[in-house]
Amino acid sequence: MQFITNLDILGKQYQFNIHGGTFRTLVGGILTILLWVGTIVLTWYFGQDIYLKQQPNLLERNRYLE
Repeated sequence: MQFITNLDILGKQYQFNIHGGTFRTLVGGILTILLWVGTIVLTWYFGQDIYLKQQPNLLERNRYLE
């Protein structure tokens, strides 16, 4: 459990003295793991046509008339 709470990057800042810190929770650690996994999956999914160069999708296609 301590490992997951240490992964929390969404924790709230607190400043009771000069050396403040971050309040880390188990839920924040789980959400951070899901955020990392989601970022990797979305980068893989939307980046396939860029790094595999197969069937790139065009957002705009220009047609020139003769």
